Amino acid sequence: MEIVMSYVLVLEETMSGWVKFDKEIERQDFSFSLRAYSPKWLNIFDPRCFRGVALLGSDQAACSVEGNLTFHMTGPEYRVETHSEVYGNLLFSGKKQYRMKGLWQSLITCPMTIQQAGHVIGKAEVQYREKPWRFLVESLRIVKEEEAFGQYA
Repeated sequence: MEIVMSYVLVLEETMSGWVKFDKEIERQDFSFSLRAYSPKWLNIFDPRCFRGVALLGSDQAACSVEGNLTFHMTGPEYRVETHSEVYGNLLFSGKKQYRMKGLWQSLITCPMTIQQAGHVIGKAEVQYREKPWRFLVESLRIVKEEEAFGQYA
């Protein structure tokens, strides 16, 4: 009997920035760390499911996150679902828009909208803040499929 191990390409990244709820005056700190993968890792445009953790608000309470990361020619799209003790169930969604004018900022910045029960209740902006070379060296790795979500399993 032959045991076949399946390997996947995992993307691990942290994005940080701010969140602004419509009913609040001040922006708050917001960040998320995730591990994303797709069993079809050679198909770059296949949605990658992810799990991770978000830090939200002035108390930086940790919230589990899950969602999808989909790569497009014009930039990746994020759908981040979480539950906060303060705000309830939230969906953060956004897409980077690569463009030649302001190329560097467009590569690292992702504007997002915040929804709750299908209604937009705020906005956010996150950025990849690590050195660019770290993305290629540390953010991409090949692991066994059962270990794809790592510490977020």
